[in-house]
Amino acid sequence: MSLKDSLLKKLETRRDHWSKQVERLRAESEEEQARAEDEKAEAEVREKFAKRIQGVEDRMDQARSRMDELREAGEDKVDSLKGKVDDFLSSNEDEEDRSQASNQ
Repeated sequence: MSLKDSLLKKLETRRDHWSKQVERLRAESEEEQARAEDEKAEAEVREKFAKRIQGVEDRMDQARSRMDELREAGEDKVDSLKGKVDDFLSSNEDEEDRSQASNQ
């Protein structure tokens, strides 16, 4: 597998993970909204989850952009993009860990 294919695979895997995370967050949001005692509590739940979902969707968009950039890049550019992709994936792992810890 070429470096380009390997990087694309990493990004696709992470994007798929985030997609599943969005699905889980939407389900959690619906459950919490159903348990909310009044409209205000329901709105607070909706807002809390909307922010979290938007953050994950933003990362998915960034991953798509990186994937497009990789697909269009010639082999001579892939080495320089590797650092950007690795930094992106690493920084988003850290962000995801912080997000999960603060929401428990």
